[in-house]
Amino acid sequence: LSVHAPFVVANLLPEPGRFELMHAVRKTVLWFADLEPGQQVSIHSVGLDAPLLLLVNLRFCRTPIGEGALVHHGVDPPPEAREHIGRLRSIGKAGKAVTMQLGKTLTSLGETPDKRG
Repeated sequence: LSVHAPFVVANLLPEPGRFELMHAVRKTVLWFADLEPGQQVSIHSVGLDAPLLLLVNLRFCRTPIGEGALVHHGVDPPPEAREHIGRLRSIGKAGKAVTMQLGKTLTSLGETPDKRG
């Protein structure tokens, strides 16, 4: 496996959306773009030395504040950043569990008959 610049972000969703890359430790947005369905863009302004989170904002939902998908760990993080990266991995696991539970809940709600009147 080889990871190298440029990163390419492609919107494979049927909805337009805003895509952001955030520094995982500093919590600063390093790059963003509004992409239409099927549109893709190469990113030349973000280095591979930083741990990066991908955040997505669609019209009907968005990545929760403080979360995101860790798409790159960065290069040999300094000791003070290793603790943050460990927490990001656990946040990612928790996010998957919440997403699965939310899907089950929405399915249950959709299958429940409406008895309001």
